[in-house]
Amino acid sequence: MSAIYDLVPYSFIDEAFHVPQAVKYCNGTFHEWDPKITTLPGLYLILRRLKMNQKGYSRRMVLWHAFNLAIFPVAYFFTFLYYTDTLSTCTVLLMLDLHLSSKKNLASLVGILSCIARQVNIVWVGYLLLYSFSKSVHDYLTEPAMRNTMKQLRKK
Repeated sequence: MSAIYDLVPYSFIDEAFHVPQAVKYCNGTFHEWDPKITTLPGLYLILRRLKMNQKGYSRRMVLWHAFNLAIFPVAYFFTFLYYTDTLSTCTVLLMLDLHLSSKKNLASLVGILSCIARQVNIVWVGYLLLYSFSKSVHDYLTEPAMRNTMKQLRKK
């Protein structure tokens, strides 16, 4: 990592805002906020909770990380960065899976969590909401009692 910083010693894009904010989050300071940042603290809160009691990395964990990088080398470039892409994608896919499994309340909760991880996920939550609404309307209009009512209305 230090070799990368030696090659590119300056901040890239919006790192000048995000790095100090990430340091505050890692230190447990969640009440301070830089108004130039639009990213919600979801990823930081989740990772902080997961790492709270961790003492270090076991040999097994190091091997799992190496295996993960071996089967998905693109992940190597993201290991040094604090991006929300992975968490964002996982929560959106989990929301979709829960919805398709008819676990609507849990899907809604995961949808909210996905928006906390990344604001743009509101588009995917909205898409699923519109899909559910259109499916409900379609099911309502095509049920037998409603079809008979529609036929009677057309006769008049």
